[in-house]
Amino acid sequence: MPRPLYRVRRHCQRCGKSMILPPSWSSRQFCSSACYWASLTGKPHLPIEDRFWLKVQKTESCWLWQGGTAGFGYGTLCVGSHLDNSLQRIPAHRFSWQLHYGPIPEGREVCHNCPTGDNPSCVNPAHLFLDSHKGNMLDAQAKGRMPRGERNGQAKLSEEDVMEIRRLRLEERVRVGVLAERFQVNRHTIYKIVTGKRWKHVK
Repeated sequence: MPRPLYRVRRHCQRCGKSMILPPSWSSRQFCSSACYWASLTGKPHLPIEDRFWLKVQKTESCWLWQGGTAGFGYGTLCVGSHLDNSLQRIPAHRFSWQLHYGPIPEGREVCHNCPTGDNPSCVNPAHLFLDSHKGNMLDAQAKGRMPRGERNGQAKLSEEDVMEIRRLRLEERVRVGVLAERFQVNRHTIYKIVTGKRWKHVK
């Protein structure tokens, strides 16, 4: 039989919050890093709005996020605690939108429209707008921010493959099915390549 999983109950020395911990964490004194640092400084933990502004560097155009970042350079702001599974990373530009304009409607995404070129680390509310996921992707594609061709990590073909597919189809009249089998893609992909609907940047 598996051994029972014991838990130890402790209370945070800073805020008094109850904690239920595994035995290996039984010596833990604080419920979160916020309470730990507050105990060292003697100051209450800053509200999330204040922590947000401490990590923002305003310039004449963009407001640059100086804190942690996620993929593609987007800023993140941590809230909650991992002890009660409430810890989460909020995108800094989304938090900025909510701080200045209110809740984000369901199904909408916060997009960038910086005058000097989209800057993922920018949290200036004047450079943000709401759109659907599809609209966001189309906007990124129009601005050349979507990886295309070989730069797309999911691409199965190289630019040389595409040029060869078009040559074989247009000059030697090789059948679409034969090309699909040779290059290990489906017929629909071959059709879009030879008609110029995909890999448009390859001439």
